[in-house]
Amino acid sequence: MAGYLCSVTWAWPAGLDRRLTEINGAPGAVLYTDGSTWAVLCLDINGDNRIQAVHLILNPDKLTGVR
Repeated sequence: MAGYLCSVTWAWPAGLDRRLTEINGAPGAVLYTDGSTWAVLCLDINGDNRIQAVHLILNPDKLTGVR
């Protein structure tokens, strides 16, 4: 999964910044560009502390409440 996320960074906006945070009780990050929220990334962790799923929310309509 990390390899995939790194391989598509060319599509990410320049100057992307991040804030690590907890999202719905899970580890995640809010990604910003030019002071605006660009995306939210959230990890689902299973009982063995392994990443089970990665959720990347890019829909601006779903990001309006994110600060």
